Amino acid sequence: MISRQILEEPYQIHGDSPTIKSYVLWELYDKYITKLIKNEIKIGGVSGIQNEDYDIILDGDELIVNNQSITVKQSSPIGIIHPEKDKLTKLHYHLINGKTFRATLESGEFSILSSIPSEEAIIPQHLALDIKGNTTLKIVIDGESSKAYRSLFVEINIHTNSHLDLLIILKENNIEAPSNIDIGIRLEKYTHLNMLNLLRPGKMTRYNSTIILDGEYSEAYSRGIALLKNNNRIDHTMNLVNRARETYSNYLFTGIAMNESVIAQRGLGKITSKAYGSGVEYYSEALIMDTNAKAYLQLRLEIDTGNVSIAKHAAKNVHILPEQIFYLQSRGISKSDAEKLIIIGYLTKQIPLHKYKGQILSEILDYLNNTN
Repeated sequence: MISRQILEEPYQIHGDSPTIKSYVLWELYDKYITKLIKNEIKIGGVSGIQNEDYDIILDGDELIVNNQSITVKQSSPIGIIHPEKDKLTKLHYHLINGKTFRATLESGEFSILSSIPSEEAIIPQHLALDIKGNTTLKIVIDGESSKAYRSLFVEINIHTNSHLDLLIILKENNIEAPSNIDIGIRLEKYTHLNMLNLLRPGKMTRYNSTIILDGEYSEAYSRGIALLKNNNRIDHTMNLVNRARETYSNYLFTGIAMNESVIAQRGLGKITSKAYGSGVEYYSEALIMDTNAKAYLQLRLEIDTGNVSIAKHAAKNVHILPEQIFYLQSRGISKSDAEKLIIIGYLTKQIPLHKYKGQILSEILDYLNNTN
């Protein structure tokens, strides 16, 4: 039984602006939670997907391991994501009942698929990963054909002297159900993270990321790309927290809003009092393609020490300029192809993952070619 205290709490976490609150479709979450309370919707279920291209498949409330070198055990959460932050997170912890899968990935190239059943349900999933050595990881979060409300948590602990190249691909642009996705990453000392989130949100996607630099001389370079069309919406949060000395974190978000879609992107860059000599850079941009499309960007810095290497943040909405189109058309390029070239150049700047550049470009082209 879900406690009344959880149900009566507001959805918004501390830091939401009134503007962002008004453009998150909270009634979609209410719809599913109300059905859950009335026993009109089941919890869990599996899609039955079998795909040997992935080392791990998180299928509904089951886990399939195709790589014999990976050992998975039941575990408690690492603790990077905190359930006290908001209502949806607390609801997830209530539904998951401590059922967390934990796997160690060591010095190799790995892939993970998170899928959910096509029938209407609430699917809580929790996966914890320990990263050791020089590791490349691709996580595909695929809910394209599902009617289920997904609540997915992924916690990643990058151990000392390790390097992680991480690509997360979210495919939900055709899904009508809401989803709540939390990604938490912790870096120990002398570690390096290159991360890219390629997001194709659905009707209402809440995508929260937290990167905590807990070890000295750790570095995190993160990139976010969001592709929105029709009336899809995303509420994307990225928090960068430098908690050890001589650390550096950097995040660049670029999104494209078409038709009547809405981008709400916000986040915090924080340097704590013990993180002297550290730096943080946080930039957020949105390319607005239609008059009915909207983007709301809200960034802030918290610096608790007087000894920092750099502290910058900036946010802006941009548009394609007529002279850009004219220049390309004067070179024999059609207007539609000119727009695609500008969009691709805008979205793919500063890609930190060289290995996946081809796949990232292919995903963006596929999205643009299938835009109504």
